[in-house]
Amino acid sequence: MKRTLLFCLLSGCSIIELGRGRPYAVWNLHGAERPAGACATIEPRVVKSGAEGVGFVLEIRGRASCALTLAAMDMVLPDESVQRPIAVPPMTIAPDTDVRLYAALPFDNRAAWNRGARQATYVVRGTIDGQTFSAGPWTMDHEEIK
Repeated sequence: MKRTLLFCLLSGCSIIELGRGRPYAVWNLHGAERPAGACATIEPRVVKSGAEGVGFVLEIRGRASCALTLAAMDMVLPDESVQRPIAVPPMTIAPDTDVRLYAALPFDNRAAWNRGARQATYVVRGTIDGQTFSAGPWTMDHEEIK
């Protein structure tokens, strides 16, 4: 070790400590699946959190037969409300059906962090057999990972 250190000092190289990247902020979602009307449940998971928004996987589990349309998702921060449509065609849900889909929620996440936004709520809205529903809210927190 002493020879390696001496060699590095004489040759001008630097010692890099591996495994310690730059810290970055991520959103975490808390809570279990929530009912989406009487025929399904929805459970979102954060799969991507970056400077330009958050990506969710929505897992839909069928409990009865119905026609399900996901319309929009809302993320409400203390000083901002972000609403985006969910661009998927209507689905026919059957009992014991599992459907997973990706839904991106673009917004200026870097600015939210810099403003101090550390808490949010998340809601999914749509229709089941023509009747509107709102699943959620799920709580979220924004934390720095080192």
